[in-house]
Amino acid sequence: MQERHLNRMQYFREQANTSRDFYVGYVNRFSHVNPGSRVLEIGCGEGGNLLPFAESGCKVTGVDIDSHRIQQSQYFFELSGASGDFLCRDFMNFPPPENEDDRYDIILIHDVIEHIPPSDKFLFLSHLHGFLRCGGVVFFGFPAWQNPFGGHQQISMGVGSKLQTGSFCWFHHS
Repeated sequence: MQERHLNRMQYFREQANTSRDFYVGYVNRFSHVNPGSRVLEIGCGEGGNLLPFAESGCKVTGVDIDSHRIQQSQYFFELSGASGDFLCRDFMNFPPPENEDDRYDIILIHDVIEHIPPSDKFLFLSHLHGFLRCGGVVFFGFPAWQNPFGGHQQISMGVGSKLQTGSFCWFHHS
């Protein structure tokens, strides 16, 4: 096990740096990241991917099924002087916003899609659609198989097994 797996603050910082250096710019090519943009991360873990968005003035929300990770994300954000909402929820039991203004401009799904059972992927994507604002974008990220952190993809089958080579954005059109 690597130090980053034991030292969650280190992992939080690594996530934030990667998000700052790569994800924000990549997402910005498809959807302008502006102060006030609403950003949701499903499976947020410690919340590091959301930190650069919060630092840019975005309203960030993280959802994770693991209560310990939610506590860590709240603590790490507090230490960083950033603001974010973190909810311990099973995303599939999380009701979508009822009105367009409460939906999200950007949804991050980083190292999560490969953990969704193949039989549930369509349902997951259908549920996700209810959270995305018209004109919004979903960022899917996952380590490539040869990446040192990519070994867990062997559990993915079906459609998800074809999505194992980097990242892409999905758009919601009216």
